[in-house]
Amino acid sequence: MTVFMKRRSFLFGSASLLSQVVPSAWANDISSSFDQWRDNFLGDTLGAGVSESAAKHVLKGVSFKPEVLQKDRSQPEFNLSLNEYLADLRLGPYMEYAYERFRALQPFLSKLRSFYGVPSSVLFGIWAQESRFGKLVRPYNVASALATLAFDHRRSDYFAYELRCLIQMYERGVLDIEKMTGSWAGAMGQPQFMPSAYLDYAVDSDDDGMSDIWDSEKDTLASIANYLQRHGWRAGIPWGVEVPSDLAVLRNQFEFKQSKGCKPITYLTTTKQAQEWQSLGVPDVLEVFTDNTPLSVLRYRLGSDRTFLVSKNFETILRYNCSAHYAVTAGIIGDRITSR
Repeated sequence: MTVFMKRRSFLFGSASLLSQVVPSAWANDISSSFDQWRDNFLGDTLGAGVSESAAKHVLKGVSFKPEVLQKDRSQPEFNLSLNEYLADLRLGPYMEYAYERFRALQPFLSKLRSFYGVPSSVLFGIWAQESRFGKLVRPYNVASALATLAFDHRRSDYFAYELRCLIQMYERGVLDIEKMTGSWAGAMGQPQFMPSAYLDYAVDSDDDGMSDIWDSEKDTLASIANYLQRHGWRAGIPWGVEVPSDLAVLRNQFEFKQSKGCKPITYLTTTKQAQEWQSLGVPDVLEVFTDNTPLSVLRYRLGSDRTFLVSKNFETILRYNCSAHYAVTAGIIGDRITSR
């Protein structure tokens, strides 16, 4: 899908949505403006080749959700340390369940690894953060969340595109729109896929006719594996390894990678082969990686008392979620589950 809606210029009061729901005095004006936007969006969407019946079905029940804009405006600046981030996930109550599912799913996980090349550890590390292994259900109506964000001026083109992808999902007979629940930003199901990611990467692993990322753990894990493989995962190479933070070689000044997109790429030094890191005094590297594996030091700009050597596969995890804490945690939690 390449056709986007034209950017709307409806502007909200500068302070109101940062800390509170839209004032009731504005409710009628906003409702009227939203209805007009929806009519315009429907016309633009039909012009892009989407069926009229599908578009009308998805849009008929959407409503403006001020709480969605609240959350969009009040996302906190990320300033937790890695250890604080790990603690903030509160995974403790879910870990026994994760161990049990890892054991029960062994034959299926082996098939995934053979087909996609992605280890079970990383799949479980991502699954943990996105939905606590399927136990955390995000209840937002995805159609209304996406419509609200597309109606807003800040990133309207992006969310309008995702709303059109949601209509395509309905056209393909995925779920009825009321059952497509997810986050306030429109990410859906256990792997938290946006609609465009669903269309491109969701997998029907059990051949029941639907890629069910809401209720099927197998479809969820296969979809995550497919996403990572399609974004460059290299089979047989671990994501990274923790190394002592007090090594003199790691205090040297290295050149950092450049990135115009995902900022955490710039937290990575340019690569040296594993054997070179070992020769510089970083211990046990060759117990994890082959001699010529390119590795970078992950050096947090916000500071951290933990240091990691990471492979190119770490950057692939960043393609799933552009957060250094997220990518490291996917590795740490996944390794903990699969090594028990």
